[in-house]
Amino acid sequence: MCKNTTRMKIIISPAKKLTNDKVDISNTSAINFASETKFLIQELRSYSVEGIKTLMGLSDSLAKLNYERFQSWNLASQELSPAIYMFQGDVYKGL
Repeated sequence: MCKNTTRMKIIISPAKKLTNDKVDISNTSAINFASETKFLIQELRSYSVEGIKTLMGLSDSLAKLNYERFQSWNLASQELSPAIYMFQGDVYKGL
């Protein structure tokens, strides 16, 4: 018997609009790349609002919003949700 080990990977762009609705994530997988995520957040926390604006090509309001998100982000928080449940763009709604 042949076992198929091929996996499909899909990369989609994050959406600008997020929801704060709480989602039951008890059936979701563990966070992948936790150490890489911690490293990136540490780096992004060192950026100013203007730095984030330039880095990400954002408007003033989105740069400020993301600055605040980076400053308050906590991997140990029970309020983390997979992106598929948080993003509200057309692609995510279609999923």
